[in-house]
Amino acid sequence: MKLIIVTACPQGVATSFLAARALERAAQHKGWEARTDIRSQQQPLSSLPEDVIASADLVVAATGTPTDLNAYAGKRLYQVPVTAALPDPASILDQAEKQAEPTRQEAISYAVFCLKK
Repeated sequence: MKLIIVTACPQGVATSFLAARALERAAQHKGWEARTDIRSQQQPLSSLPEDVIASADLVVAATGTPTDLNAYAGKRLYQVPVTAALPDPASILDQAEKQAEPTRQEAISYAVFCLKK
């Protein structure tokens, strides 16, 4: 499975980095190929190449701040709070594999809007 991990945290890049690495290690244990998209105030948009996004089977967004996920429209997406990825990242990936659903751009925009509340 090809996985994209998106992380963003309002407190800064440290939690985003730790969550991304925890999920990455759990993905490697499952034999998955994982790429990360760590967001921060300095880098708010995806830096992953279009071909990587196009080939992804699953996107896990572990965020604690409104995050533009429109680059991943059409992909199976699973969203969790960034802090949920730290204690048991393998469980998050298991849930994502079972519960992620294909998204449309409108649905992603709505999900981001809901996170602002």
